[in-house]
Amino acid sequence: MVIVIIFGQFVQSFAVDEFYNHKSQTDNEIQIENAEVGDDSQNSLETDVVLPTSLEDDNSEEEIEILVEDSDTGLIAWYIFDGNTTDLINNNNATVSGSVDYIDGVFGKGIELDGNGYVYIDDLEMNSSHRTISLWVSPYKNNSSSNILSKHGSKNDIEVLLGTTNEREYFTQINVGNEYFDLSDEASKGSTFISDYDLITETFDGNEIRLYVNGILKIKRSASGEICNNDLPLVIGTNAYPAGSEGYFKGCIDDLRIYNRTLSSDEVQQLYNEAREQLPVDDVPDNLEIKSKKLGKDNLIV
Repeated sequence: MVIVIIFGQFVQSFAVDEFYNHKSQTDNEIQIENAEVGDDSQNSLETDVVLPTSLEDDNSEEEIEILVEDSDTGLIAWYIFDGNTTDLINNNNATVSGSVDYIDGVFGKGIELDGNGYVYIDDLEMNSSHRTISLWVSPYKNNSSSNILSKHGSKNDIEVLLGTTNEREYFTQINVGNEYFDLSDEASKGSTFISDYDLITETFDGNEIRLYVNGILKIKRSASGEICNNDLPLVIGTNAYPAGSEGYFKGCIDDLRIYNRTLSSDEVQQLYNEAREQLPVDDVPDNLEIKSKKLGKDNLIV
């Protein structure tokens, strides 16, 4: 018997005796916990897999496939902006226009936009029925209402529009099933003094739009159908069409991820948890003393 583990885009095969690392107390199952498969840290089983014990002694050449979804499953584009605008998944590399710099971000470097530059990706094909977009954002205090991420020509063909107000409130606009949804009236505030960075995550599952800020669901709206599709570039840091026409973003952006599936609330929270210990703590009021960066309920410092 050969066990084939499929970790999203990664596949690993090995013999049964190499696979099992823990037997449960019961007689009819074997439970696998955190089985390591190779040197790649992404190739580790972070969820339990239960198989019949009879498989352990099976010497046949039959294969069993186990699909394990992790935080990278379904990624179609991933930009870490660590000194470049390379897509780590499908080589949909972004192009820089105007003034763009690289400064310390959440993970390594991030892109800094000073209001005179932007980054764009030529017509990136995204799933119109299930998708997730997630990125870390740090608006500067002098940032006005602006688009963080956009792909549209008018309000009738908005494939992507994530924006922020001058009060550091985040919102989304989108076209689903030929209907325009403007969620800017429900704009949700990000961090105050916990960190300069906010994790903004938008999900769509064919029936509902959700916007999360720092892993917490802030806005949701029923919307049935498919997201409209256009052949315009995906623009980071300004209005999409014509690119650079208005709404320049001033601040830093890091770790942009685009999925062709809908991340669950737990998965969105996991994305935040993976980075929150690395977040810089700034602008702490004079009457507070920070002894730890540990975050508790509702992402408040404890």
